[in-house]
Amino acid sequence: MARLLPASVWTRRRYRRVERRAAGVEGGAASGPGGSGADPTRLPRGGCPPWRAERDEDRGETLPETHRRTARRDRGERTPPPRYLQIDFEREFEKGRAAYDRVVGEWWRERSEDRPHALAYRNIASFIGRLRLPPNPVILDYACGHGSMLLRLYKRFPNARLIGVDGSSVQIEKARNRLRRADRRALDRVRFIESHLPDFSLPRGLADLVVFTFPQIVASPDEQPYYDKHGYRHPVDRVVGKALARMREPDPEDETGDDDPDELFDELMTNRVVGRNMRQLVRDGGLCVRVEYSNSIREGLTQLVQDRTAFEEGSLDRPYAGRKAERYFEYLFGDYHRSRVIEDVYHQTRDRTDMEGGYMTAVLRAL
Repeated sequence: MARLLPASVWTRRRYRRVERRAAGVEGGAASGPGGSGADPTRLPRGGCPPWRAERDEDRGETLPETHRRTARRDRGERTPPPRYLQIDFEREFEKGRAAYDRVVGEWWRERSEDRPHALAYRNIASFIGRLRLPPNPVILDYACGHGSMLLRLYKRFPNARLIGVDGSSVQIEKARNRLRRADRRALDRVRFIESHLPDFSLPRGLADLVVFTFPQIVASPDEQPYYDKHGYRHPVDRVVGKALARMREPDPEDETGDDDPDELFDELMTNRVVGRNMRQLVRDGGLCVRVEYSNSIREGLTQLVQDRTAFEEGSLDRPYAGRKAERYFEYLFGDYHRSRVIEDVYHQTRDRTDMEGGYMTAVLRAL
């Protein structure tokens, strides 16, 4: 039975560093635009903004937390262990969406408000600001949490109507209060929808742009029938998904993990249902921006890992096992930044190899 883990754990195996395969691109230029011909959604000439690393001295803590820890040390008091060491993430995620109503939600609030995340959200908003959108776009923040990205979008797009969707009433209330504190009139053009994601009952073509940043979606096993109903049992997708899950890298040294094929298949199909839901929410020809934890730009990944990623997104245009999965997005171009936000993954896995990397941004166009 499927269990939808936080996306940071999904990507841990998918984007583990492939030896030095990406040495020529990691820490180098961001990936350039894809496709051919003139495209109004492309960035200005010269491609994506140049790669940059977040400052190494960022501690990954919120300022108040840093001050509290320093004050305790100065008073000779014992400093308690960091919050993440006090959390059994696996047990918490078994609670499904309720996990973010309590201790995991507080952990994520502290993480998303620290300096590395603030820099990342600023970079992402700037990146999105260079896309060509309608004059008064509708922008939907998918799994908005307590509003870190939503607030950046609100400031960046003064003429946009914004929608924040999340499955946690606690997180939505925090996001609403956060925007209200920033601007007492913010809620005039921002609305919130409390809905467990994925949710296929939401209106089709709701937005010109759907944004999905640092995904942390969780679900309980009893939701498997819902996933089955909305694409998990799609016959052609299952053929392609099984082929991708069972295939191994031509060079054994390029293997990114020792995943069980059945577990990897479940992961691929589950993530694909989430991608299908995002396609439903964006209008034809609209854009989707996905930001995920990564150790490399997209083109630095092996072809197999790129194809698995494209399958989940709904942008795969390559046949597997003699079949082609339904394609509902076109991958346009991407971006990559080194950043300490990758430590979100380490907090959950406690695997020190998950402390290196950053985040990868992909721009998709709805077909």
